[in-house]
Amino acid sequence: IDESKKSIRGVSRKLKKHNFYITKKNGISVPRTWLIYSPSSVSVFCYICKLYAKTSKHLLCKEGYSDWHHITERLIEHENSTTHRNAICDYSNLKEYKTEIQYWRNILKRTIAVIQFISQRGLAFFGDNEILGNSHNGNFLGIMELLAKFDPFLKEHSNNYGNKGSGKSNYISSHTIQEIKNSKYFGLIVDSTPDVTHIDQLAIVLRYVKSDGQAIERFIKFLDIHSHTAEYLTSTVIETIKQLGLNIENCVGQSYDNTTPAAEYLPCAAHSLNLVGVRAVESCNNAVKYF
Repeated sequence: IDESKKSIRGVSRKLKKHNFYITKKNGISVPRTWLIYSPSSVSVFCYICKLYAKTSKHLLCKEGYSDWHHITERLIEHENSTTHRNAICDYSNLKEYKTEIQYWRNILKRTIAVIQFISQRGLAFFGDNEILGNSHNGNFLGIMELLAKFDPFLKEHSNNYGNKGSGKSNYISSHTIQEIKNSKYFGLIVDSTPDVTHIDQLAIVLRYVKSDGQAIERFIKFLDIHSHTAEYLTSTVIETIKQLGLNIENCVGQSYDNTTPAAEYLPCAAHSLNLVGVRAVESCNNAVKYF
């Protein structure tokens, strides 16, 4: 690099291209991707250590290094240092973490789009089974499989995580269930609504508080129900809680749609607001005729 030329003890020296590579014992030359050159300061830096190293007195991590006479020794010394290796690990972990976040965000976007499509049309989510590749696995899995035929990303995800062959697709995050177990106590939110096939689907949502004090609500699953008796609904909810590996005795709160006469519960705020709005509109004859 010509612009790095400088006189050191009367000898003209400059940074060379081979300084940006390290030769392994097997003879293979590998680029030092962490090393960058700054024309303004005529120095080289380890940008990873500059950003992620917790403590370091090495010039490569701070002001930059420009002693081209000893650059080879300093680079080898730096990349073998504990500080540099720890910074590389932190950088790699953060990069992998961000990649993982983006991956699941892409999956979530596709999943939400399918849920919106089905919900807007009042269609049933589930079929006779939840087997991938089965023609009776319902609208949700069917549409996801259709998209996967034209979406390589979704197809790869389905192959890796769909558990094809086991007959089951697990959409409940084990991480979420583990969070609830760690929190121990949780609240139960239950409501149902019929789809176009006139089958009621029971939605189960759990609310809990994380160790940092943050209140979290997580949708767990939809269940087809064929009765509205207290005994049937109670057994269905309790059995679902058991299947999740949770203890129903740790349920400290309940929220329903204002129709449960005997339970000690908090009424669903959204449902209460809906009832108030409906009654208010019905008090105006013109509004009733219009709608």
